[in-house]
Amino acid sequence: MSSLSPSFRPFLFNFQFSIFRFAYLGRFANGRVEGFLSSYTTLIPTDFSSPSTSVSVAHSLAALHQFDPADPYLKSAYPPESSMWSDLSGWMSQTQTAISTNQYKTPSDQSRASSIDLEWASSVVASCQAHFTSPSRSSPPSLAFCHNDLLAGNVMREVATGRIQLIDFEYGGKNYTCFDIANHFNEWAGGTDDSNPKYSQLPTPGEKRVFVEAYVSKMYELDELGSKAGAVGGPAWCDEVETLLVDVEVFMLINHVYWSFWGACLAATEGCGEFDYLNYCGNRQKQAKVIEEEARRNMTGK
Repeated sequence: MSSLSPSFRPFLFNFQFSIFRFAYLGRFANGRVEGFLSSYTTLIPTDFSSPSTSVSVAHSLAALHQFDPADPYLKSAYPPESSMWSDLSGWMSQTQTAISTNQYKTPSDQSRASSIDLEWASSVVASCQAHFTSPSRSSPPSLAFCHNDLLAGNVMREVATGRIQLIDFEYGGKNYTCFDIANHFNEWAGGTDDSNPKYSQLPTPGEKRVFVEAYVSKMYELDELGSKAGAVGGPAWCDEVETLLVDVEVFMLINHVYWSFWGACLAATEGCGEFDYLNYCGNRQKQAKVIEEEARRNMTGK
C-alpha cells in the first residue's frame, strides 16, 4: 500500500495492538511508526537454534496464520490469493530489463548482474509453481496472512519472561504458510547485515521437525472452528506434519530465488554502496542450486 485511508488506520492499530501487543501509530512516505516495546531485545540468527526459542517462534507464527479477521479493510487491502508468484515474475522481468538496458550503477555491478542465471531461475519457478498448483495434489498448500520476512531482526524477546514478539509487517500479506516457514528457516543463516548468509547455521532436519510439530500443534490448539480432525499426535496431525515438512523443503528453494531477485532489483535502483545486493543475490542463488536436487526429489516423490 502506498497510502492508508483514515478508515484503514484504526484497523491496523487494532490488529497489531490486540493480537501482537504493540501499537500501529501512523505512516509516513517511507515507513511507519509503531509502539515501543519496553524491556525487549532483538534476536540474532544463532538464537533460533535454541529449542525453546524455536518453539516459541513456531507458536507465534501459528497464531499469526490463524488470524483471519472479518474486517473488510484487510480483505480489500490484500487479495484472496498469494501474489508471491506474480511478484517474483515481476522482479525477474525487471532484472532482465535492468541488465539489457544497463541500469546498474557501476560497470562492476553491471557485469555482476549480467551473470545472474535468469534461464535457470525461470525453470525453477515454473517447476515449483506447477507442482503447487497441480490438480493432482490432494490439497493445495494453505493460505493465510503471513509475515513473509521472519528474520532475526523481526523477532523480539521480552527479557524478563522470554516471551517472543513478532514485529515489522512491511512485507505482510496473504501467502502460502509453508513459504513463511521456509523463509524463516532460510533466515537462520542471516546475511541481511553483510550480504553473506552463513548456511552452516541452517536448521538440521531434526530442528525443522521440532519447529513444524510445534507449529502444527499450536494450529490445532487455536482451531476455534474445530476443522482440525483428531488429536495432536494422531494420524491427521502426523500427516499434516509430514506434508508440511516436504512442502517447506520445496519452498526453501523458491524462497532463495524470490529474495535473490529482490536483491537484483534493488541493486539497480539503489546501488550496492550501503548493502551489496548483488552479492546477496548471488549467495541466495548459489544456495538454491545446492538444494535444488533435493527439492525436485520432494516434488516428484522419488
